[in-house]
Amino acid sequence: MAEPSPHAPPTPAHAIVADPAPEPRWHPLRRTVFQLSFAFFVLELVPFPFGYLPGTDIVGDTFNRAEVALAAWVGRNLLGITRPIGVAVNGSGDRTVDYLFLLVVVALSAAIALVWSIADRRRGSYASLDCALRVVMRFALASNLLDYGFAKVFPTQMPNLLSRLIEPYGQSSPMGLRAFCDEEHRALGLTNRSGGFPGALRFAADPDGTLTLEGVLDTAVVRMRLARADLEKELLVSRGFHWVNEVPFNR
Repeated sequence: MAEPSPHAPPTPAHAIVADPAPEPRWHPLRRTVFQLSFAFFVLELVPFPFGYLPGTDIVGDTFNRAEVALAAWVGRNLLGITRPIGVAVNGSGDRTVDYLFLLVVVALSAAIALVWSIADRRRGSYASLDCALRVVMRFALASNLLDYGFAKVFPTQMPNLLSRLIEPYGQSSPMGLRAFCDEEHRALGLTNRSGGFPGALRFAADPDGTLTLEGVLDTAVVRMRLARADLEKELLVSRGFHWVNEVPFNR
């Protein structure tokens, strides 16, 4: 029987399988920044995608109520805020309770990152977690963009409903206040998302270029004259913007 040639390729049983290359080790600063960022975005995105998927509204609402309650408790008991902290949903994202929750998220993220960096200090990188976080953040960003975009294309955020005419002004929010103009009857009104009318004014353009407004604003009869400002005379336009001034310009 002929012996196998020493130059023959190895059989599959003798094939050599190379070990996968180890992941490159991250710089300690990069690992710390990732741990902080991961904790922050996870806490900020929770309970996403619950609340966006059909049939998950109850989960999203439960988490949102818990977050608001926690933020209000921190404001009252830890920060000493004595005035009432409104927690009612008013369509605005700049309530006091929203900023309090952001503070809670930042504090919790820092604490989680500190414990994480100590407990897992031997790990060289977080490539898999980094990839997963990027995917989730892309979906979260896309869902928010589509949510706000469709609310503008199909006016569901601030629709003009006749039912608002009988709703009280006290249910409005600062963000919900907006102006509408009836050019045919030369009338200007202030309305809000709840339908209240804090003001109804008539306007007329005067020959000298001013605009006169007359009407009722918050039960008070008012008359105002508005003059058009010459933007070319504004300092930011005429003088330009300067990062550095040799002398205090406003003195």
